[in-house]
Parts: sequence; structure tokens; C-alpha cells
Amino acid sequence: MADPIVTLDNTRVSVQPGGQAQVVVKISSTSSIVEGFNLTILGAEPDRWGEVLPPRVDIYPGEEATAVIVFTPPSGTAAPSGTFAFGLMATSTEDRGVSAVAEGEVELGQVFGLQSKIIPVTSSGRWRGRHVIQLSNWGNSPARLQMIAYDPDNALGFLLRPDVVDLPVGGSGLVRMTVRTRKPFLRGQPLRIPFQVIGERVGTAPGPQPQNPYGDPGRPVVDGALNQKPILSKVFVTFLVVLLLAGIAGGAYAFTRTPKSAQGPLGQLGPPPKPKKLAATAIAPDKIKLTWEAISQISEYRVQVIDAGDRSSILSVIPGIDSSQNALIVPADGPEKSNCFKLLAYRDKTPGPASDLACTTTLKATASPSPTLTPTPTPTPTPSPTPTASESSSSSASPGDGSSSGSPSPTPTVAQGQWVVVANYWPVRTTPKSLAEDRVTQLRAKGLPAQVLDTQDYPNFRFTPTRPPAERLWLVTAGPFSSKEDATAACPLVHQVPNTSRSCIVTQPDPPQ
Repeated sequence: MADPIVTLDNTRVSVQPGGQAQVVVKISSTSSIVEGFNLTILGAEPDRWGEVLPPRVDIYPGEEATAVIVFTPPSGTAAPSGTFAFGLMATSTEDRGVSAVAEGEVELGQVFGLQSKIIPVTSSGRWRGRHVIQLSNWGNSPARLQMIAYDPDNALGFLLRPDVVDLPVGGSGLVRMTVRTRKPFLRGQPLRIPFQVIGERVGTAPGPQPQNPYGDPGRPVVDGALNQKPILSKVFVTFLVVLLLAGIAGGAYAFTRTPKSAQGPLGQLGPPPKPKKLAATAIAPDKIKLTWEAISQISEYRVQVIDAGDRSSILSVIPGIDSSQNALIVPADGPEKSNCFKLLAYRDKTPGPASDLACTTTLKATASPSPTLTPTPTPTPTPSPTPTASESSSSSASPGDGSSSGSPSPTPTVAQGQWVVVANYWPVRTTPKSLAEDRVTQLRAKGLPAQVLDTQDYPNFRFTPTRPPAERLWLVTAGPFSSKEDATAACPLVHQVPNTSRSCIVTQPDPPQ
């Protein structure tokens, strides 16, 4: 058998989405018998929306038959635009190896479906406004748009990001736009300035504004406006006036108000708050150090010694703890004993709530004493030579000062840079040293290291940084201590000794120079 001859009356045809186009096909038989042929369309896209009528023909020897290819592409974006190759194959029903193909092209036209929306339509501002333009492509071909904005009066400037947008078939895009006024004004009524944004297809020259801006699906157009406000609005001016008056009133109040120190006793502030972070640390077999977070504007602290057994009974109270302190060394029951404490803050005579319970166990009796309470050992003085008769006579010439003015000064018992608490002080010329030594005995009974110092041995001694003593003094001191904090913590124990200073003078007899 010989292959048939297939011809098309038109090898290139155009059709619009939703439309129809036809191509006439002739099939000539070169066979010597009556033969049938199946007709098939080739090509991916044309095969979807193309049809051959009839799909089969029978041809006598030496004759020809006619068929029609009908292209009916769907409307909208169901079929993309472009030029597509197609073929028509005629295959023998008797022998599938006998066939012939005729080729052609079908051009599917473009359908524009570009839509746009601006959010918000009207923005407000003194200098600028911001908008977002939403674009979508409902056509059957991709689009590349150049975004162009303008206003009739040239009163605005525009910034579009991006200014060129690519929209695939069925896709969408966003354009962010900032509108800025060219002529801000100080006062007056708000001014509405309209503008328009057009999406021109790249490759075409921008045209004039269409008569119906929304009638061209290939050229999206949106209208917007900037509601320009005056720089100084009524609300802003009112705010400035109120702010100015508030500043004047605040300045007058600050100038005329009574200082806190003159407003009356602390009790007018109400009860103090609950002390926080009370902690108890054993530092010796018979001593415990308490620390806490300081509270401002109070009169004093008081420590409650709590029964460690039921933890509800108050065994004793340590009053008169200075309001500036945040640490205290208290005596304990003995080695390896459990001790519990609570702390209260007072304003005048009004107590606040007690702190949380803090407990600890004292150290074993063999433990080394706490270094904060161990005085610096006094070096053994070198024996002085036997005084001569003249020196003895000179020594006896100044009785009543409690010390031998002619003898060598005693070796200092406080090292340079160490701290002491001054419990009492008396003039040497009128006070016997035995009175000071009695007070030292009372301090040592409270578990404090104590001694009598002579200001003559400490020429750099000051009660304050600028005030030296007016005359030679006996100093009854607790210490020495290695830090000011440890010395301050010993003040409550000093206060428990009758007739000692209530001001807790913490100083360095021989400060570093």
C-alpha cells in the first residue's frame, strides 16, 4: 500500500479566545483498493481545543476526501496566547504503517484582564501620605507594566517601589507608593489633592488619560488623593498651650514646694515596706552576720530573734539598728546551734511587715574565728631603757592626765587603713584611763574586740575628713576591722553597751595617705 497525500487549504490561521477558526483538509488515496483513514490532530495546545470533523474518511482508489479542523479555544486565561504548531495525521485503518501528515500554525490572540486597586484611596498627612497599589492579571498572556503617577497641578512628588512590575498569567503584584506634598502650609483648612497612577505596558508609549479610565483592560488606572493637613493644627496648637502651661505650673511647684525634710515626720509616709533578701550567715561559733536589701526613708531597723523550734515565738528583739545599715553581726546561742531571725523596718514608731524567716547554724567550736572580728595583734613593744632621775622627775611633773607625757608613745595597735567604731572619747587631761578601760571591758563582754587608743599616737586621726580633735583624747574603740562594712555591722552591739555613742562613729585612726 502507498501513503496517502494530505494537504491544508491554509497553513496559518488565527483565532481569539472564546472564538472559532476552521482549516479544510484534503486526503488523496494512491491505493488500488477502497481504504479508510483515521484523522488525528497533533500538538499539545491545539489538540486540547481542536477537533477534526469527521474523524474518519473512506476513499476509493484514485479519489480524495475532505475534512474540517475546527479550533475553539476557551475564553479567559484557560488557554495562553501565542503561536502554536499543529499537524493533521491520516493513518490507514488497514495498515497502521501507512500514514501521512500535513503541518500548519494556529495563532491564539491575547486577552487583557489587568485589574488594579489602591489602598487607601485617600491618605492624610502634613508632609506625606502612603498607599499600596494591588495589581492582578486575569488575561491569557503575561504583562510587564511601567507604573506612572502624576497629578494635574504638579503639587505632589511620587516614589513608587517597584516602578516596573511583572505579572504572570493569573498572578498579582504590589506597588508601595509614597506621596509627598511640594508646598506644606502652616495654618488653614486641610487641602485634598487628587492624583492618578497608570500601568503602561512596557514597549508602548504612554498615552493620554483615556475617556473611561477603567474601560481598558490592558492599561490599569487608579485614582487616589492626599488630604494635606496644616503643620499647626488646632489640636497641635492646643497641645502646645497645655504643655507650656504644665511646664509653668511644674516650675512654680518645684520653686515653692516644701522640701521633704520639712514636710513633717516620716510617719506621714505610712508603714514602711517589707524588708527583702534577709540572709543569715554563720561567721563564728557564737556570731552570725545578717544582711538585707536597704530601704529608704525609714527611722530604724529591728531584728527579731525567733525560736528555731516552733519558729513562731519571738525570743528577743534587737532595736536601734541605724537606717543606713544593711548588715549586722549578732550574738548566737553557741556552736552548732540553729538560729532564726526576722527583720522589721520602722518609720517613727510605725513598723512594717516582717521579712521572710532567715535561719542558719553556727560553726563548730573548733572553727577559726571570723576574720572580720579578729583585731590586729598588738606587737610587743621593745622595753624602754631605765629612765634617768631627771626623766623621772619630768614624768612626775604632769599628774592628772592619765598618761606619762615624758615616756615614749605606745606602739600603735591599729594598722594603717583599718577601721574602728568609736564608742566613747574623753579628754586625757581630765579623765583617768581607768574609766576608758572599764568601757572596753563592757564591749568585750558583748563579744567585740575593743581597746583604748590615744590620739597622740595617731596624728592623722579625724572625726570627719576636715575636723581633727581639738585636744588629746582617750578613744574607746571596737575593732579593728578590715573594712568599713564590717565595722558598721558591729554598731548595734556597741549601742547595747550603756552610755556609749548613739551615732556610731566609724573611722580610720591612721588613714592611708
